[in-house]
Amino acid sequence: MSGSFISDLSHDPFGGRIVYLIFGKPKLGKAQPLDAQVLTPTGFRRMGELREGDQVIGASGRPINILGVYPQGKRPVYQVTMGDGGRTECCDEHLWFTTTRQDKLSGREGSVKSLESIRQSLVIESGRYPKHNHHLPLVGPVEFAQGDSLLLHPYVLGLLLGDGSWRGGNVILHNNEVDLIDRFASLLPSEDTLTSNQDARSAGIDSRVKRRVRTDEASETKQRLARYGLAEADCFGKFIPEAYLLGTVEERLALLHGLVYSDGWVNDGGRSIEYTTVSEHLVKGLAFLVGSLGGTSRTVMKKSNFMYLGERREAFRMTLSFPASLVPCSSKKHLAKWKTPTYQIGRYIESVDLVGEKECQCLLVDSEDHLYVTDDFIVTHNTSLLLRMLKEHTEQTALLISADK
Repeated sequence: MSGSFISDLSHDPFGGRIVYLIFGKPKLGKAQPLDAQVLTPTGFRRMGELREGDQVIGASGRPINILGVYPQGKRPVYQVTMGDGGRTECCDEHLWFTTTRQDKLSGREGSVKSLESIRQSLVIESGRYPKHNHHLPLVGPVEFAQGDSLLLHPYVLGLLLGDGSWRGGNVILHNNEVDLIDRFASLLPSEDTLTSNQDARSAGIDSRVKRRVRTDEASETKQRLARYGLAEADCFGKFIPEAYLLGTVEERLALLHGLVYSDGWVNDGGRSIEYTTVSEHLVKGLAFLVGSLGGTSRTVMKKSNFMYLGERREAFRMTLSFPASLVPCSSKKHLAKWKTPTYQIGRYIESVDLVGEKECQCLLVDSEDHLYVTDDFIVTHNTSLLLRMLKEHTEQTALLISADK
C-alpha cells in the first residue's frame, strides 16, 4: 500500500462498532522542536512545556485550547526565516498556510502547504530579479490574560522611555510640544504635577515631574519607575516592563503612541513608522509590542546624531509597519503625515535552512483554521487532519492504523 486513505468497512467483525482503516506513510507528524517558542495567553513558552488542556494564541489573537500533544522523536529540523528577520524552526512535513504570488494573481486566499513544498517554490522569477513567493498571514491583536494593574499610564511610560530621564533626583521630560506635554501632565499619578508653563515650553525648557505637596520623598512617578526596576536605567538600559508587554490591546496601543511620539516619526511615504534608540533592551521590547498588535518590525544599526561622552554613537533604527485597522500614532504632527496603508502588509518566507536533528512534537489545536502563533509572532499550522479525526472519535469507535514500512 502507498499513499493515504480512509475506508469505512460495511461488515461487522468488531461487534457492532464502526471501524476505520487508516493508511499512511510513517512519521507524518507536523512538528516543531521542543525548544521552539509558542505564544500563550501569558507570553511565550517552550513547545516542550505545553500539555493537552493548555491554551495557545490562534491567528485571530485570541486564546485557543490544545486538544492533543504528540511526541515525534528526533527529526531533521529547518530554520524558517522571514523577510523581516523573524525566525522559527520546524520539520520538513510541518504545515503552513501561505499565499503565493500566483494565488494573489488568481484571487485565491492561499492554501496549506508542507515546508518541503515551500522549499521547492521559495522564490519565483519575476522581472529582473527573483521574488519571494510565500506570504504568511499576520496574527490579530493578541488578547493576553489580564495581569496586575499598571503603575503608570502606558502613554506616560512610553514618553519617558523615549524622551525622559530620571537617574538624578527628578524625572525630566525632554520635549516641549504642547499637545504632548498637556496629555502627559493629565495622566501622571494624582500625587504628581508637571513644573512648566507656556513661557517655559516656548523657551525650550524641559519639564520636571514633582509632588503636588512638597515632601522629602521622590515623586510618585519616580517611585513607580523604581518598582519596575527602571530607577537606575540610563539611555542604554531602558526597557519595557513585562507587565506592559502583556497588557490589554488598548494599553499596548497607548504605550506604542507614547513611544512613537517621543523617538519615532512617520516615514516619507506616510505608511510606516521609523524609531531610533540606543537601547537593545528597548528594541526587543518594541519588537514584541509591535508583533503583539499585529504589526511587523525590522531593525538595522545606523550612525545617528546621538552623542555620548563626546562621541557620535550608533543607534538601532527600526521600521514598524501595521495593518490598516491600526493607527500607530496619536499626535497632531504624526497624524498629519500618517496614511492608512492601501495594501496588505505581511511576511514573506525568505529562506529555509537545515539546522540538524532535534526532539520534536506536534500540537492539535481547537480552531477552524488550525493556526497558532510561534516564535517572533509567526503564524503557523497545527498538526494533520489525521490526528484531529483520531481525537474526535468516540470510545465506541475502533481504529486500526497501518503504515507503510
